[in-house]
Amino acid sequence: MANRIKTLFVLLAALSFAGQPVHAANSGMTGEQTAEASVVDDDDDDDEGGSAEGEESDEDGEASEGEEEGLHAVDLGLSVKWASCNLGGEKPEDAGDGYAWGETTTKGNYSWESYKYFKERSKENGNPIMTKYVYTQCGYSAYSGDRDGRGTLEPEDDAAHVVLGDDWRMPTFGELQELYKKAKWETFKTDDGKECYRITGPNGNSIVLNQEDIWTSSTSNDCAQYNAMSLHSVKMNGCTVSERRAPYKIRPVKP
Repeated sequence: MANRIKTLFVLLAALSFAGQPVHAANSGMTGEQTAEASVVDDDDDDDEGGSAEGEESDEDGEASEGEEEGLHAVDLGLSVKWASCNLGGEKPEDAGDGYAWGETTTKGNYSWESYKYFKERSKENGNPIMTKYVYTQCGYSAYSGDRDGRGTLEPEDDAAHVVLGDDWRMPTFGELQELYKKAKWETFKTDDGKECYRITGPNGNSIVLNQEDIWTSSTSNDCAQYNAMSLHSVKMNGCTVSERRAPYKIRPVKP
């Protein structure tokens, strides 16, 4: 490229010496001169853009299909890999989006009447009756809905799987319990004042979790099948039951 630029300067100098007017945007340049200039410009573009294209390819190679920007799998030395941030978040400390349990889109109204699997309220006690994921051993059909034996969200009802694709999904009750019991949890504040946990796994790797309640993919283990299992991360009292309609956060996992 340096030789071509040198050749161009020699040509321009020769034209100037011959009394030809030379300008940076000279529309009177001959076809040969224009072609030579175009070659130089094209080479410059290639030199400047080559490494950038290579870097983009590298980044694409590192990101798994279906992953959101800023979200990747972290191996903590547990049974599953945990996402680096909540679903809908871009940074580890972000709260992310809130989802009702078993719904795959966010919304503005989280009442029982707006819940996807709400059927009606019991005439006996006013408790909501569910149409799906009724995994109860109790005999109160009016209290808990007709039993269907589904104890874990199916892929089409799993927000992490629907949004991220690939083999991402919501953690089960057992997987969130494992994270709670086998990892080391430390509280800290971010520079902008967010209360968070740094969770370090048995292998020394860590993730950051915003102090927001987190859904599991598991139904409640009690008779009230309008509940599902969650982690109350602010109280840090382990997994507990919560009403399905609540807009809790999701921290995805993958094998």
